[in-house]
Amino acid sequence: MTSTPLRISTAIGDVLQQFQSCVTTGIELSPDRTSNLVLILATLQKLAMSIELELDAHRLGETNRLGRESVEALASEQLRTLLYEADGKIIRPVFRREP
Repeated sequence: MTSTPLRISTAIGDVLQQFQSCVTTGIELSPDRTSNLVLILATLQKLAMSIELELDAHRLGETNRLGRESVEALASEQLRTLLYEADGKIIRPVFRREP
């Protein structure tokens, strides 16, 4: 048995249709129907929060990867510079930007 994954856009569209019918006809929602909508919206909120956390984690990982690549490139450049200057002198590496 395969289940269809819950999609926020589809579920919000369903809730929107339920509210739309009440707006056009002027009918008020029953307590049972209101309770059901509240449960649906609470579930959608949790799903949206989960997606946001996953996206934040992905963005943080991507930022870390780019930062790591930059640091490696700067360190490699500094090391190459040291190798060219190493003609019997003691050279102390400086891993910070000069003003």
